[in-house]
Amino acid sequence: MTEQGQDRPKTTDTAQALQRVLSFLQFESADCLSARLMAALAVLPLTLLLLASGIGTEWLTRGGQIPAFQNQSPSIQSRLIDADNYKIWVGKQIETLAPDRSPWNPSEDLGIAGLTVTALAWERNTALFWTAMNWLVPFASQGDPRNLSVPPLLISLGALCVGLLITWIILHTLSELSASRAASGVVTRLRLAIYHHAVRLGDPELAGLDAKGLFTPQLAQLEEVLRRMLGTKTRCITGVCSFGVLALIIDRWLALAGLATLGLAWAIAMLVRENTRARASFYENQSRQSLKLACDSVSQTRLTRALCMEVPQHLKVEEWLDSAEASHISSRRTLSLGWLMVALAITILCSGWLFLSTCEVHARAIEAGLAGVQAAAMGGMLIWIRGLGRIRSQGNESSAAAHEIFEYLDKRATVIPTSEQEKTGPLAEAFELDSVTVSQGEQILLDHVSLVIRAGEKMALVGLDSAQKEALLLLPGRLVSPLTGDLRWDRLNIRLAEPTSLRKQIGVVSGQGQLFHGTILENITAGDCAITEAQAEEAASVARLDGHVRALAHGYKTIVGPHGKVLPEVLQFQITLARAMLRNPSLLLVVEPRIETGSDSSDILDDALSRALAGKTAFVCPTRLSTLSLCDQIAVIDRGKVNAVGTHKPLSEDNALYRHMLRTGF
Repeated sequence: MTEQGQDRPKTTDTAQALQRVLSFLQFESADCLSARLMAALAVLPLTLLLLASGIGTEWLTRGGQIPAFQNQSPSIQSRLIDADNYKIWVGKQIETLAPDRSPWNPSEDLGIAGLTVTALAWERNTALFWTAMNWLVPFASQGDPRNLSVPPLLISLGALCVGLLITWIILHTLSELSASRAASGVVTRLRLAIYHHAVRLGDPELAGLDAKGLFTPQLAQLEEVLRRMLGTKTRCITGVCSFGVLALIIDRWLALAGLATLGLAWAIAMLVRENTRARASFYENQSRQSLKLACDSVSQTRLTRALCMEVPQHLKVEEWLDSAEASHISSRRTLSLGWLMVALAITILCSGWLFLSTCEVHARAIEAGLAGVQAAAMGGMLIWIRGLGRIRSQGNESSAAAHEIFEYLDKRATVIPTSEQEKTGPLAEAFELDSVTVSQGEQILLDHVSLVIRAGEKMALVGLDSAQKEALLLLPGRLVSPLTGDLRWDRLNIRLAEPTSLRKQIGVVSGQGQLFHGTILENITAGDCAITEAQAEEAASVARLDGHVRALAHGYKTIVGPHGKVLPEVLQFQITLARAMLRNPSLLLVVEPRIETGSDSSDILDDALSRALAGKTAFVCPTRLSTLSLCDQIAVIDRGKVNAVGTHKPLSEDNALYRHMLRTGF
């Protein structure tokens, strides 16, 4: 049986890694659909808002601000009701003020604005619009239509614009919330996957892995990109299409010219961007190389002084630094000139299109208001396209983070369960290490180590390198697998042992990094609901911990561990000791904290350890002679090998390394 996740395909490139992240969105289908739907719908109010603005502008230019419109009619409301007379009256007012103008036909002369106004305002069958007009006119004129100062259509358009703006705000907010929920759900699943895989891989530091680093920065970056892909990307695509259709409806030839302008500007921007980035990257590499040479010279100052090369080396460093500065300035200059070229090109192209629009307006081929709407639509399309470009750039950057995450998730576990597993019971005979080799990255921690500890025996592990001793303590619980050699539990190779049953027979006692975030009581019981509070307090009493805990403000309910109350190392050691005694393991792995000999804590610790080790098999990493005296055997580990095994007196007489460690306090 292989470990869960071992059959995953390997991630070979960053694009594939990002696609694997996006595949997690299937678990958040409801939020994804809601985010995309709301993002698409949010563009519709903006499009209608542009259209309403064009209609209002056209109305103002045609008759909205004509004095006769306000003053020459005793009853505006009656003219509103009589649509045909109203059209004739407005046409006469315009002809009076602008006699050189051609006869006014709203259905032809106003383009899409005229069609919209005709459909909404000047047709008798639009009952809803007339109802609104009959209410708005008295409201705006304070009961007397002759006091009307704002045309009813502008009132309607203003209310419509406000309503569309509020609708856009609501839809945009709902879209962002749904996208955030979906992205957060994906990231939570990835964090759970990283956590479970970290548990399978064993000790991350010993394996040379950085699961903690992946847990926050890379996933936070992925979450932002996913949110933008769900909400912003859909909104940008819909916006480009919607604004493009609006521009084509207003004037197709002018719109096609605008689209060609945008396409040409985009192509120029991409071409200049690629060239300038390549040249800037070349200059930055030169700058980094020069700075590296200067930095390396700092580490050679002793050699420089020994050879009396201060002057020539100083000149070289100055030359390297000047070269680095010049390359960096060249890089910034290249980027600035590239931006300037793009800005000038876009300005020239847009000016040409605006000139064409002005000519169209002057030739009365298109109304000024609608020309403004089309210009706004083109500007909106440019903004949407830029948004798509940013999302693509962020997606490329996040692909590297996704690649790093899945590269970690695709790593094979150091401990791989097999199909032939046996449950283990208490240690009855001996635990044996047979020519075991363990590495951390490229560093060999244990090199063909062979040791035998018999049931009921206590063996002290002493050595100058704590990493070597800690690596040995990881082996019995299968938290890491050796590169070579075998581990045997009562003659059973632990590769064939069921990990859960094996680990239940092992207790870890240490004063560093062994507490979880939670109460002291939860740390003692280790999540075992079968253990009562009275049993936990009894174990704490045996570990000489009860009095210290009750002296705390919250007693056994005190939150400890990461982000909790910081306890002295001795108290942390005693908590893990009480936890191990409750589980009643057959093998104890003890890492003693450093405390002053002769102190009250030292006496308390001696008493607690003597009780806990009675009748147990134990590997002990001592820091005091009193703890060393509790052990039956002492193994001296040096440079990854077993230097000697024996008792205290012979080793102190015959082994120089052991005597040195006694003087230095291990």
